Amino acid sequence: MATYTELFDLAGNNTLLDKVATAITIAAEIVVNEANSLKITSASAANPTVITIPDHGLLDGAKVVIAGDTTATPTINGTHVATVLTANTISIPVNVTIAGSDGTVTRENHANRALWAKTAFTDPKGQSQAFWYAMLAANKGASVATITAATDSSIQNNVDAVVDIFAGV
Repeated sequence: MATYTELFDLAGNNTLLDKVATAITIAAEIVVNEANSLKITSASAANPTVITIPDHGLLDGAKVVIAGDTTATPTINGTHVATVLTANTISIPVNVTIAGSDGTVTRENHANRALWAKTAFTDPKGQSQAFWYAMLAANKGASVATITAATDSSIQNNVDAVVDIFAGV
């Protein structure tokens, strides 16, 4: 059972809700900064293939849609889960035998994510309450103490996953 101090500070402020609201604001900023289309400069001949996209800004595990690839064999077009390697590279689980150098990457369901971001900026606390319930549903085994002790990075990753739920991904 959670104690009062796990949920609130000594002044009675809901610190957990504030922490989630901050994470939501950061997630909304990330969504707004997601480019509609990022240019691929190379796709390596490897398994998994390493794709170079300068300053991509993607989070690890992001669902991406690749389109317009005409040079890699086999093609890397389609929806994939990205593994972020660096600020300029991701990998996707495709065994490319002939390297490529064209195409674009977009975040899956970017339009709905952008609409959500607009709502989140308008009412971050209201969104944090809705997210809180969604995060608890997604992490049924976690206690309030576990969640309140979570790192900012893990909270941000959970919030990003919930953004996809709210955006209909």
